[in-house]
Amino acid sequence: MERCKTGNASDHYLSVARSDGPVSALRPMRILIVEDEGLIAMEIEDTVVELGHDVVGWEASADSAIASFDAHLPDLILLDIELLQSSGLEVARHVQRATKSRFVFLTANPAKLEGEFFGAIGVMSKPFTSESLKASLHYLHEGVCDPPPKRGLPHGLRLGPDYNAIWA
Repeated sequence: MERCKTGNASDHYLSVARSDGPVSALRPMRILIVEDEGLIAMEIEDTVVELGHDVVGWEASADSAIASFDAHLPDLILLDIELLQSSGLEVARHVQRATKSRFVFLTANPAKLEGEFFGAIGVMSKPFTSESLKASLHYLHEGVCDPPPKRGLPHGLRLGPDYNAIWA
């Protein structure tokens, strides 16, 4: 399945009617949230839905995240590194082996990723504000669905080396 596409294979834009003519808008992303802190996960989910994207799952452990990933093949994964009795790095390794799905790490300690981003788009440092999450999701939406992103890199999102070379 192609990224951010539904319906016809070439239909990754949604035509929106306006009084001054049609405007193209990217299709919503299908997002998997992997976060073991319930309040944070709910805030992320609320923001994702508010921006018009679909949440395909919310998981708190590596095993359940891997199962949900395999079942849904999301466009984007928002992936906490520290999970209940497991690590988001397990999920990252699985995603890398399985497909080219894209993910962003969420962590209070970005130093854990020094030198190795495991193929991630980047990392968002926790805590983050609702505004920085929204700005990051807008940027990621463009980057995932119609790369490279047109807008500038938002505050609070640091690109991994692979994506820094092509998106920055």
